[in-house]
Amino acid sequence: MSKILLSVVTLVVAVLFSALSFGQSFYFSASPELRSAAQKAYLGESIKTNYHSSTGTIQEDYQQVITSLGNGYQLSAAAGYQVNNFLSFELEAGYLLSEDVAFYDDFDFIGQFIDEIDFVYSAQTFSVTPTISARVPDRQFSPFISLGFVMAFPQLTLTSKGSYQIDEDEMFVREYQTRLTPGAQIKGGLEWQMGVQMALVGSVGFTGYTFKPKSSEITKWDVGGRDELGSLTDAQRVSNYSETYTVSYQFDPLTGELVEDEEELIDIVQPAVQFPFSSVSFGLGIKYYLTSRKVPTSPILN
Repeated sequence: MSKILLSVVTLVVAVLFSALSFGQSFYFSASPELRSAAQKAYLGESIKTNYHSSTGTIQEDYQQVITSLGNGYQLSAAAGYQVNNFLSFELEAGYLLSEDVAFYDDFDFIGQFIDEIDFVYSAQTFSVTPTISARVPDRQFSPFISLGFVMAFPQLTLTSKGSYQIDEDEMFVREYQTRLTPGAQIKGGLEWQMGVQMALVGSVGFTGYTFKPKSSEITKWDVGGRDELGSLTDAQRVSNYSETYTVSYQFDPLTGELVEDEEELIDIVQPAVQFPFSSVSFGLGIKYYLTSRKVPTSPILN
């Protein structure tokens, strides 16, 4: 116990000595960011099927949806400690609201009616990112670069709405299990010191991580305005994902067909799925130092 206490006291003394020697300070920052999709991947496809009853022909048109759920807007806030004039450490918290990703599956009975199914992925992500930042000191405009380790917790939902001419309309909502998703972040930019405690910060960066859920669950299923969620079995409601999986079948001698074993369906694991959240960011925010700092007279160079 005494060794631990001595280590803590030594660390505190070292930090205090460093602060007195180099004039370090704590600071807080906040920045809204525009996020643009990067490292895009296949998330689905829009299908338009045209059926010509007069000729009996069917034409199907496909359009793949290739994007990243990192596309959207993020609000970031951070608390940091400036070790010296060059180096600082900070802990950043971020909330990303992704733009919806939509696709469809439509069946057009030419001259009669259209069946439409619309799908929408919606996502929001909370993240915590420890970072290390280096900057050019003693400048009114100080270039900087930072590296961070992202710990993201995506919340992803798939909503499907079906509109039919013959059958009843239906809607279901599938929620993917949130789990820790690691990633990396790099940013660069300029810090403009506007006063003894205030600075304006502009940055451009790249954040990369991929969400790989282990399971998902249908949390809502309405048919014709009726709640039918209770009619689903656990196997129909819950999906588990893995890169390796097994499916069990039973042979039906009457039909000569292989039938999935209903008793083991709940244990069936489906192929793994993944959703990219990589993005390029453009941010403009403020930084507030708890202690006063000298305002350089030279904009960039001495």
